[in-house]
Amino acid sequence: MSEIWFTSDTHFSHNAIQAFCPPTRLQGDIEEHDQRLIDNWNALVGPEDTVYHLGDFSFAPWRNTVEILKLLHGKINLIYGNHDKLLRKDTAGKYFHSRQDYLIPKIDGIKVAMFHYPIFEWDSMHHGAFHLFGHVHSSYATIGGRSMNVGIDVRPTGDMCPWHWEEVKEFMKDKEILEHH
Repeated sequence: MSEIWFTSDTHFSHNAIQAFCPPTRLQGDIEEHDQRLIDNWNALVGPEDTVYHLGDFSFAPWRNTVEILKLLHGKINLIYGNHDKLLRKDTAGKYFHSRQDYLIPKIDGIKVAMFHYPIFEWDSMHHGAFHLFGHVHSSYATIGGRSMNVGIDVRPTGDMCPWHWEEVKEFMKDKEILEHH
């Protein structure tokens, strides 16, 4: 049975990310950083698993980004981040299961509104829908209600791993359902 994973802000090959996020990012050269991200991902994600990446995938040149994508397990659904301009090219499509700016699938009967940025209101939030986001790195884990930052820099263990669907549900279980406006 396939599993479902979420992540954001991997920033593969971003030379400055270690300075921006020192508590979580592996120190050393950027190749070691990238290899740790790949190893952590593949230790958890199986080839048939579904992965939702909520943006800012890579800062590497196109050729290097493709090599990284070829190494990663899972069917990757990309929600574009502000640094994903290269991944909007038509040639990038074959490396992803899907690509879009905003996505609202139903998972276990729960609407899950995914966007790179945290947003104040999301579809069906007043009916218990989740909102998953990234972009802010470790600035905060939630913006209130049933929202969650799924970036790798906010994981409590600092392990730079994707979030499993069960972890997301556990995080949300006691969060209040927000009303409109």
